Amino acid sequence: MSERPGRYTELSQRGIEENSFQGVTLNVGKPSDKTLNQRQFFLSVAKNLEDRLLSQGGRLPDKTGYNKFIEELKVLLRTVLARERRCDVWRD
Repeated sequence: MSERPGRYTELSQRGIEENSFQGVTLNVGKPSDKTLNQRQFFLSVAKNLEDRLLSQGGRLPDKTGYNKFIEELKVLLRTVLARERRCDVWRD
């Protein structure tokens, strides 16, 4: 996702080239407007989501919430894999 443009990125880039987006004429931007670095944008979004969703809150991320979440995911994964193995045995 951060390496190659998605469907809407290509659509918006085409609109910029044609100076029109969904039938609306685009205006020239200001000299201070900057082009977004797509890779940097998505990596920043992912990092911010990780810090906000997998922490206990506060200004600095608390990794205990993240670590607990990862441990619970490992337990869930082991449970799912064990069930799949039992199902495979029944199918044979």
